[in-house]
Amino acid sequence: MKITGAHKRFLLISLSVVLFPCCLYAGVDLDGLNTGITFRVSELEAGRWQYDYTVENISLPEGIGEFTIYFDPDHCSALRVETAGLIADTWNEFVWDPVRSIGVEGGYDAMAGAFPIGPSMIAYGFSVSFDWSGQGRPGAQYYEIIDPETFEEVDSGWTVPEPSTLALLCVGVFFAGRKRG
Repeated sequence: MKITGAHKRFLLISLSVVLFPCCLYAGVDLDGLNTGITFRVSELEAGRWQYDYTVENISLPEGIGEFTIYFDPDHCSALRVETAGLIADTWNEFVWDPVRSIGVEGGYDAMAGAFPIGPSMIAYGFSVSFDWSGQGRPGAQYYEIIDPETFEEVDSGWTVPEPSTLALLCVGVFFAGRKRG
């Protein structure tokens, strides 16, 4: 099979879409990022969804002691903390629902009870369920890393979807096939 310019462009774009989240999830410093939050979203039942978050401190020296993730006021409601296990025991978490009539975003806030997420460390298992009235699957959300003593924002960004098993498998097969050829 001959690979045309269109095939090459499609492959390059596809790899970029897959590799960027993989690099972020693996802790590769892309353009000076200090922090990263990845998510997996799953539908619990019709209209009820859950985000599971992994929080990574790539290079923030003071650690991540608090973070807030915002929810779309037009499509999200009935937020509920679903975190279990050690994270639930060691972090203080709360949510607030969006107020659509005045455009106030909903949110999820988590504050470390004792130990922040230190540089080059990852914490996973933060979970929030919610009702979703939008089309398709819920996507990326804006987040802020907060200094828990001054309440000032120290970093911010957008959550990134965790790479799916299928996407990682495709990347592996691509590179394995490329090595042979």
